[in-house]
Amino acid sequence: MKWVCYLGISLFLGCGSGGSGEGQSGELVIEPATANVLVSNGVAAGIEYKVFQVDGSSRKEVTSEVTLSSPAGSFSAGTFTASGNVAGTSAIVARRGTDSGEATVTVSVELERIETGLPGDIADTFDNATDSTGALDILYPTADTHLPPNLGELETHWTINVGDTVRLVLETEFTKISIFAPAQGKLPLLPAEWLPLAVPGQTTDVDVKVSTLTLATPQTSDSATSNFRIVEESVLGGIYYWDSTGGPSNAGGVMRHDMAKVGEKAELFTPDGVEETRCVGCHALSRDGSKIALRYNGGHVNQSNIMDVASGDRVYVGGQETEQWTVASFAPDNRHLVVSADAGLSIVDSDDGSRRPLLNGNFTHHDVSPLGDKIVYVEFGGGNTLNITRGTVMVGDLDIAASTITNQVVIDQGDAGVNNYYTAFSPDGKWVLFNKDESAASGGTSNENSRSMLYIAPADGSSPAFQLSLPSQAVGLTNSWPKWAPFVNQESGESVMWLTFSSKRPVGNDNSASKPQLWMAPFYPERQGDARSAPAFWLPFQDITHGNHIAQWTEVVVAID
Repeated sequence: MKWVCYLGISLFLGCGSGGSGEGQSGELVIEPATANVLVSNGVAAGIEYKVFQVDGSSRKEVTSEVTLSSPAGSFSAGTFTASGNVAGTSAIVARRGTDSGEATVTVSVELERIETGLPGDIADTFDNATDSTGALDILYPTADTHLPPNLGELETHWTINVGDTVRLVLETEFTKISIFAPAQGKLPLLPAEWLPLAVPGQTTDVDVKVSTLTLATPQTSDSATSNFRIVEESVLGGIYYWDSTGGPSNAGGVMRHDMAKVGEKAELFTPDGVEETRCVGCHALSRDGSKIALRYNGGHVNQSNIMDVASGDRVYVGGQETEQWTVASFAPDNRHLVVSADAGLSIVDSDDGSRRPLLNGNFTHHDVSPLGDKIVYVEFGGGNTLNITRGTVMVGDLDIAASTITNQVVIDQGDAGVNNYYTAFSPDGKWVLFNKDESAASGGTSNENSRSMLYIAPADGSSPAFQLSLPSQAVGLTNSWPKWAPFVNQESGESVMWLTFSSKRPVGNDNSASKPQLWMAPFYPERQGDARSAPAFWLPFQDITHGNHIAQWTEVVVAID
């Protein structure tokens, strides 16, 4: 691979007030007040700044006495150099004691990458070709996908076997990335190419264009266009998921990933030396990340454990039949958890393993609300606590101390033709996310149901549940185990919450869709219709060749001793 480097600099220098306005006593004024700079393949000219103290009619240069800073680059004395990692308009701030002043700089970034084996004038070859459409389709990411800035990695996939050379262009108001490579079905962005697109604190709309041509006959190129959006705030927290083909002897294990560790792959959490890791499922995390509840050896009810995350010590082992469970959910006190078993729902104290009955009957697939005052659960009409049929979603008031559920409300009724299951509270406690199969009369259960779709309803039952059609996409994809990221984010002044689920669908040209993968999508509670969400995207920290399920979230990823 080789980089083509060239230099393009444009500066618009203007005089004007930084801070609160020139002429006020003691004010720091930065000049130039506005500037534009182009960073091309990491190369940019420096901008010389001067800072003045303005006091009435007097004006004194104090550049050497102030500290200058900007998120868009660095300073050496009064000279600013843009890093190229931040595109768009950023502040230039001068500080001296309690005094401050401000200017702005607008940074544009252009990156061009030419893979090894292609001629240096390949950009001109594409520019001189006649552009046509129709032969290509961009397969991933789906148009109008919303991505968090800390995703860190992105591949663009398109129709293969068209031409022998490809150009991928990603362009925003302030950034243009052009990648040239031998023909293939996908191209990844390098970290240095992702950074100027994904600027925290601002929404960025990215236009995508893929063009291919044959070098021997380069007069015509085929092209396709798409787009995606990078939102303002990062998705934070930790995600623990069951890799059914990972762990010791490729027999299954719990993987984990800290969303703050951009670009890193998930790590195996369950220890290699524990024999029972041959099948670990239906895990649950405390909200502070300190404890994890695990079930070993498979089946709908089996050996249950509570483990201290930092030390790996088992603080409780449920070896007897009466101590086993299927699904678990921690209360926000990080001590008590509600579990389901054949007898119904119970409360387990993770400190000593003591157990109290909560609700007798066919109840499972539950979740405790973030405040601990509510519980959502499923009453099922057939099957067992793991693999159910005819599930009805219900919400009730939960009293952990009294071991009671009261004031139950039906959120979505199940029957011979409808099965609801796998419930989860939103991080603000106002919404319930679950799976629904509306064709259950043909035998649909909760086990890898190909017709399962994602549904959301208000937790108070005030209005009917609605389908998240854009992330669900279609029947036949086994959309399963939906869960919420733990925090409420903001996007252009409105709330956005993020959800994950497992699905058997291809990632563009990759994955035959024979194994489930983890996908993520946003939910905008203040919107209506399809605008409430967006198409799902694949989480890049996982192994695409493995089967990945049940992405449980926690607010903190606790370090392992």
